[in-house]
Amino acid sequence: MKTESCGICGASGKRGCPAINGKICTACCGSKRVSTIACTPKCEYNPFGINSYDLWLRVDGSCQPKMHKFVVDRLASKSIYEEVGKYAIGDRPQDDEDFASAAAFLVHNKLFLEPYKDDRCLADVWEREGWSGLTNDERMMVQYRRHAYPALLEIQQTLDDKAMRCLDLLDKSKRLFVIYDRNTAGRAARFTRLLSWICHYPDFSRLGPSCMELDHHLSSIVMDQIRSSSLREGISEVEYLKTHFVGVCRQATATAKRRMEEMIRGLDANPWIAAYALHADREEIAGLLAQKPEFETEPPPKSGDADALCYAWLRKGESQEIEDASSPQIRSEFQRGGVGVLGQIRLHSDRLILTAFGEQKFQFAREKLEKYCGNRISFCIESERPLKDELLKRFMGEARDEDEPMDQPDPENQIPAEVQRSLLRDFHDKHYRQFLDDSIPALEGMTPRQAAKDGQMRPALLSLMKEHLNGIDRRNRKEGLDLNIDWILDELNLDELKAG
Repeated sequence: MKTESCGICGASGKRGCPAINGKICTACCGSKRVSTIACTPKCEYNPFGINSYDLWLRVDGSCQPKMHKFVVDRLASKSIYEEVGKYAIGDRPQDDEDFASAAAFLVHNKLFLEPYKDDRCLADVWEREGWSGLTNDERMMVQYRRHAYPALLEIQQTLDDKAMRCLDLLDKSKRLFVIYDRNTAGRAARFTRLLSWICHYPDFSRLGPSCMELDHHLSSIVMDQIRSSSLREGISEVEYLKTHFVGVCRQATATAKRRMEEMIRGLDANPWIAAYALHADREEIAGLLAQKPEFETEPPPKSGDADALCYAWLRKGESQEIEDASSPQIRSEFQRGGVGVLGQIRLHSDRLILTAFGEQKFQFAREKLEKYCGNRISFCIESERPLKDELLKRFMGEARDEDEPMDQPDPENQIPAEVQRSLLRDFHDKHYRQFLDDSIPALEGMTPRQAAKDGQMRPALLSLMKEHLNGIDRRNRKEGLDLNIDWILDELNLDELKAG
């Protein structure tokens, strides 16, 4: 088909394409006689169309500096660079990416939200001046952005390398829409939640100018805070967020930090080690351990203690007693084949080494071990590594001494990837088969099967399964796995949570 060029910018398009009208390319120049909106969504010259995302990015790349310059020129006397920190969703910009995000949010606020002299906002001045310095596409871009608003987004599905189908949890109509963002689409798991600004274009939407990710529990706290605060001020949730977005983000960050610090301080998770001397042949002690169901042999490491007999100490047999006496946190720790792990034993020719995480488990294990072995062993020494303090230092951002690096796994001891995937799939399957009939505190003590049949509990079950699906999707993306719990969704009649 013959093409013709735009009489203003020289861009070409197929004859009959709505982007070419009287030799004026409405997708990039426009005129008073025609409109960019007349261009079809699939037109390759329409920067706001579904097939022209790269063109949209180019327009965005040229528009952003002009928006920034306009704000700087009009507000130069106020030294706006000194104000950037006020628009950072953290306490202050931590790096170049944080600074760029805060600067973009500053420009958005100065242009569209904050009053300027006698005008509602600075954009009113620019509009009266005919959007001087902007191309037609850039004018359209700025006007769309004028209607951006804050939202609490939940990613329902990744469609391709740039597109995601999303839901705004603050939108009473619960309308699904598609967001284009390559960076987010490439890393975000299903049901990831984002507190973000959102701008709707004719055929897709965009994140920004500011955004932060929230875990599910934290997002529920944030939603409750937004609702109660907006009711108190007599405005909508969206209007409240428009003027308090940074404050809400910072409060959410502080809440998450406080919860994490409390969790770390409450952990009984320091590694404890006890060494015993042997007063009997190693084979005799190994025979004693073999009679106990809680000791499961493990392959020796390829280096270091290669001569040791290694055992995983499981919480079964007599060692199951600690389950009833321990906290829910201990009972929910990693399990092997549905059984909790108490610790580990390494049996050498002249010594026995006991390792356990947490003083409660360690003291229980010491008592049982000395009971089982009697005078065949004698206690030599014990030590505790302050792992909790190290975690707090890392979490609080304190620098570690270079001569005290965190332990790194020995590459020679790593389980082959295929074997690891197989073990994870097996553990994953056993865990979820048990999960169906477990009493779950988040479901008021009901099992998932029971909650699925209870209409009032179904929303809580949906929320719980979204968290599980989000975690599984994250792990699949990070570790290249293919874990899938669609069969659980079938069991619970939750088809709406299936991908696609």
